[in-house]
Amino acid sequence: MKRPGRIRRKRPLRTKPLRRTRQPPGWRIGIGPCVVCPAEGGECCGPVTGHHIISQQQLKRQGLGQFLWDRRNRLDVCWRRHEQHEKAVKRIPRRILPDQALAFADELGLTRLIERYYPDDDRPRS
Repeated sequence: MKRPGRIRRKRPLRTKPLRRTRQPPGWRIGIGPCVVCPAEGGECCGPVTGHHIISQQQLKRQGLGQFLWDRRNRLDVCWRRHEQHEKAVKRIPRRILPDQALAFADELGLTRLIERYYPDDDRPRS
């Protein structure tokens, strides 16, 4: 029985390098302690980062790329809680979001994303 030969590609799958948006220096200014863990009665784990309340992907899809690094859309969160929210293991409750973030979402007409990704209470979904 004859084995088939290797399939060779004539050109690489990706012709252009991935484009990444560069984090401007102003994004990290004023990052303080995690606001989520103390509000939930827990302990922080890992360095504190700036979490995009409305994701960069959603802003790009809506054609709002100029707002990618707007600090009104930032929430100071420790690494562990950030990973839990991003992987939908444990979402950040809406009551913790700052008023400026809710006003930012309302200004851009994206309140539906706040309602979708930030639950009203801490009860797990069924």
